[in-house]
Amino acid sequence: MNPAESLQIDMQAMRQKNESFFKEKEPAIYNMIADKKFSESDLQIMSNTATLELDVIEKGGSRYFGRSKYYCQEEANKFLEQMSPGTPLPNFITTDSSIYSFNRLGSRDFRLLSDTICKEIDPYNTIPLPDFIPLLVITGIGTGFHIENILKERKISSLVIYERSLDRFLTSLYCIDWSLIFSHFNTDEGSSIQLIIANSSDPILLKGVLWNELIQYCPHFPFTTLFYNHLSDNINEDIINHIKDQIVTFLQQWGHYDDEINQYNNARQNFRLGAKSFTPSTFKVNPHIPVAIIGAGPSLDDKIEILKKYRDKLLIISCGTSIGTLYLNNIKPDFHIELESDHVVYEAISKVTDHKFRKGIKLLAAAQVNPLALNLFEENCVYFKDSTALAELYTTNKKDILTNCTPTCTNAGVAIATRLGFKNVFLFGTDFGFPSKDIHHAKGSIYYQDNDKISDTLKNSNDFKDKKTITIKSVRGTNIETKPLYFVAQRAVEECIKYSHKVGIKVFNCADGASIRNTNWLNNDALDKKLDSLNVAADPKELCQAIFDHSKEFPNIEIDERSKVLLEFTNNIFDTLIRRKCESPSMEDISKNIFRINNIISRQTFPKMGYLYFFVRGQIWLYLSMYYTFSLACKNDKEREFVIQSCEDWLISHKEKITTEMKKILFHELSIEEDPWVNSTVEVINDQPA
Repeated sequence: MNPAESLQIDMQAMRQKNESFFKEKEPAIYNMIADKKFSESDLQIMSNTATLELDVIEKGGSRYFGRSKYYCQEEANKFLEQMSPGTPLPNFITTDSSIYSFNRLGSRDFRLLSDTICKEIDPYNTIPLPDFIPLLVITGIGTGFHIENILKERKISSLVIYERSLDRFLTSLYCIDWSLIFSHFNTDEGSSIQLIIANSSDPILLKGVLWNELIQYCPHFPFTTLFYNHLSDNINEDIINHIKDQIVTFLQQWGHYDDEINQYNNARQNFRLGAKSFTPSTFKVNPHIPVAIIGAGPSLDDKIEILKKYRDKLLIISCGTSIGTLYLNNIKPDFHIELESDHVVYEAISKVTDHKFRKGIKLLAAAQVNPLALNLFEENCVYFKDSTALAELYTTNKKDILTNCTPTCTNAGVAIATRLGFKNVFLFGTDFGFPSKDIHHAKGSIYYQDNDKISDTLKNSNDFKDKKTITIKSVRGTNIETKPLYFVAQRAVEECIKYSHKVGIKVFNCADGASIRNTNWLNNDALDKKLDSLNVAADPKELCQAIFDHSKEFPNIEIDERSKVLLEFTNNIFDTLIRRKCESPSMEDISKNIFRINNIISRQTFPKMGYLYFFVRGQIWLYLSMYYTFSLACKNDKEREFVIQSCEDWLISHKEKITTEMKKILFHELSIEEDPWVNSTVEVINDQPA
């Protein structure tokens, strides 16, 4: 038997061993590979080299140029050299106390922790890569020798291996021992391995699968995540860049305690006042009625005459501050949508409209919207958005929970229209950007009010000139500016409608701002022709009334019982965190402890407790991120001991403080006129209900 024949037998034996391993340890993967053969690839033994080598042949030719083992060794060595211990990592400055600027308990307490540690630790130090890799993402498996080489040379705490091709994964089954790869990791000891075989060519799915996995690793993702793109694969490079582009969005969507408890207080007051509940799961609309979702972007001014011309054809849904522009132009919407819980919503509506204009408009507001805003409209009802404890506690049918509603009212409008199944959705004023910092909203917006007539919160929101902006492409291919919030909102709309075409929903971008993926952009002439061609089978106003009438009186729920569930849940979570002590001041032990804590929250609590998880997620991720990045910025064990002690002491104190506050807020009997939380913005209030 020659060496090539012997290697062939060994490779077949390795395939059998790997299948047995996956059958026992990873049944889902085993089901993908059992009895599967190559469909587009061929693994070849190259016997014409000095030593036996392997290559993979695909339609495009050789992947390893006849030297797989050599190539993988050289590639791994180059990566390890570039990412050696001490390599500077991006510093997202989660430790900067200026991001906790509110004057409520949660922000004050995080500010206290930050200020305490900053007396001893400089958070602006360059964060170096430690002597282990906290989280490594390898895209592309192939023969897999590069994975073996990496694990031989460097300790990896968490490893995510991602392959989009089943054929390429099958290659590795003949080449490497997956049981040995997995033996490097133990979740109970603070390390993990996750193998993802996407087996798809859908670019949206490919990006989403990896993204959804990585967000389970906070704060290791994004603060110390390294990417290894095997064979410099172009498609995988695009996936990696997409993930990096989403990091700013990710950091802004965590949520925080002050906002969560404020939302709950508002919703509780709304329930006590008898708010009706919007139940989209039980209502069928005429899908052919065209729906206009109205945002407040500056291009709305140029669309007013078209809206007036086709008013009777359209179901008009105003979102947030766009109601001021419609009021200015005497266009009364059918529905008005609000999302935010802060008092400024009440201010923004009451200062740009009057009672006569609002009469007949139906308000559809998130359950957590300020009760004063609900009271401005004679007819109102509430909806439940996903990722809130309210949705978990107060809905009986989970199909009534609306997804993709954040971060702006416009997102909620798009989510509701597509959820109800309207086939023609027209987006007006959804610019998600602005041509200049002086022209950022449509005329009539609250943001153009004189500063002496609006609150400090709205003044700060109105100060576009001094804020950092992002440059994006417009529908005409030119550059425009946008704020991070609008950038996040644009991406969220794209995510919301990415599959709409599969159910016959067409979304038209009638704004002249950002280029929105998954939409058809219409300039004024094209828009006029499109609306003129539509045949409307029913009166939009009748449909609007029917939707509203179908909303149900909120069930007679024992609100205090739901509040007790939330309080008990929060206490249990914090007790679990407090019990998790760090064993030593080494950076590796700190990293492992933080991994174990987050693993409990992300992979155990969420599946068991559903959306209740989101009530605590933001504050826990903030805490873990401060704990982690402060520790990374330390120069020695003594400094890390100080960080550990400061964080663990703070956690005990923080739990006591929020427990005391929650007991007051969850069970008080104040009217909305007496309630200081309802009557002041979340950013400035310093008092809690007594």
